[in-house]
Amino acid sequence: MAQRMAPALQLLRRPRRRRTLKRMAPALAAAPPATAVADLAAAAATTPAAAALPGCHHPYGDDYRRTRPPPQMNTRAAALAGSLNLTKLSLREVDITDEDLHQFLSECNHLREVDITDCRMLTNLRVPGHLNQLKSLLVAICPLLREIKLSCGLTALDYRGPFIPLQLAIPSQTTNVSISLLTFHSALGYIFSDLPSTLTNLETLTLKSKQVERIDMLSRLPRLISLRHLTLGLTISDLPQRKIDLLDFASLLKAAPFMEKLELHMKMVCVHQRYCQDDGELRSLPRCPHSHLSWVQITGFFGEKDQLELALHILRNATFLKAMVIETSLNTESESVNCYPERLSPDGYSVALEFLGKEDHNNAVHVLEADDE
Repeated sequence: MAQRMAPALQLLRRPRRRRTLKRMAPALAAAPPATAVADLAAAAATTPAAAALPGCHHPYGDDYRRTRPPPQMNTRAAALAGSLNLTKLSLREVDITDEDLHQFLSECNHLREVDITDCRMLTNLRVPGHLNQLKSLLVAICPLLREIKLSCGLTALDYRGPFIPLQLAIPSQTTNVSISLLTFHSALGYIFSDLPSTLTNLETLTLKSKQVERIDMLSRLPRLISLRHLTLGLTISDLPQRKIDLLDFASLLKAAPFMEKLELHMKMVCVHQRYCQDDGELRSLPRCPHSHLSWVQITGFFGEKDQLELALHILRNATFLKAMVIETSLNTESESVNCYPERLSPDGYSVALEFLGKEDHNNAVHVLEADDE
């Protein structure tokens, strides 16, 4: 019984038939109120096609669903009857409308974690403000979703999908945000223009995007005063000719004056060209001393001119830098990068040693080859 005191509802994938709230209602109502629903194993065991789910058993015994047929009741009332005490909710491949989901969330006052993945009927996600215990929200691969509006004091937000507007409570208590954009969108453009201004307490930001064009947003620098850890995953796909200037990302030092940790992971789907003197002199931006940045990691460093200029700018201006790790290989796998294996012959190791070594007065730079990782 002790294991049933933290109830959770998890609606997972089922062969052939997608989940709907109506189909799950009888199972939700059949579970004892004190424990609500443990997982889909309890719910699916009382629904049609339960035999198609291997290892699906009712938590109170396989005879439970045969000896106690679920009562007939209104869909919403049935769903809510067994879920008012939920603390975790996972909806995966569930056909649920905006209205039904909003009503469901409105009645579950104890939710702490919500996972909404591949719900293809959702167009507008609204999380009510009274869910003051909700800490974590994951929204992924909902193709019709056009807007997310959060009125509660959420701590962590993880969104994966095409670019859509985000509306957060004023002021927002969110401290951790992870955004993975599956469509082409400028990372700097998102940070400078699309990141909600209400994220005044944001401490950790992870942003993954595909870069195709350079966008001039440097005249509108935000002030990310609370940001401590920034992770950028950039897939640069500007074939046949480079248009993006990575030195633009030096503006992040000014935008986040208290940042302590910076990660820059680059996957470049373009023709790599190692910097040499024939490419012209290295550009140098005006000094912008940063007294909090202590740890920097750059992966996918191929020794290109703008990559080197950015690394040099960080090295010269991070006055309390303890470590700058330069990796000449990729940090994560990418289908787009794997399509161009002949272009993944990084020559960044020698470039980093030659040029960064000259500026490294505190022994902070560590250059790793592919064999060292």
